[in-house]
Amino acid sequence: GVLHIADMGDTLWRIGNSYGVDVAVIMKENAKESADLSIGEKIFIPGGKKKQQSDRQLARAETTASRGAKQRFVYPTAGEVTSVFGHRWGRLHSGIDFANDIGTPIRAARSGRVVHAGWYSGYGYTVVIEHDQGYTTLYGHLNEYLVQMGQYIKEGQTIAYMGNSGNSTGNNIHFELWKNGIPVNPYNVLP
Repeated sequence: GVLHIADMGDTLWRIGNSYGVDVAVIMKENAKESADLSIGEKIFIPGGKKKQQSDRQLARAETTASRGAKQRFVYPTAGEVTSVFGHRWGRLHSGIDFANDIGTPIRAARSGRVVHAGWYSGYGYTVVIEHDQGYTTLYGHLNEYLVQMGQYIKEGQTIAYMGNSGNSTGNNIHFELWKNGIPVNPYNVLP
């Protein structure tokens, strides 16, 4: 395996993707109960090998969003905005919450590749998609997800259904947008 030292902006999804190892395997091998990382934390990647640059370029070339200069994303669902990006309760709420009925379709905000599909700590059932230009989107509190790790997704494709899993206060989706590992306000790229 490989020893990886977590740096600013690292996530287990990004680390697992770069070494070609499933996040659940990394968590089990490191006896981690959550996917939280600290800067400087040493993570053992069992059987991990750094992917070749050409593999990453090929993966990005297969997404339709990478072929143009498109900077915008689409809304992931229909619903009432119940919480916006910003500080609340003494910490950063790093996304937007949309409320609607359980089972409301959740769509990919942009084309990309699924890097996580499953339970993720307080987010409950969660899907995470990596996009071109350093963007990553997270869709949390799902009732059900329809995708699997490594799957390529087109913008607007239904990937899950709204739910109330994890640390949720009602039927909703928690939608996050990351640029190079740093949370940004999704309203900056939504129409």
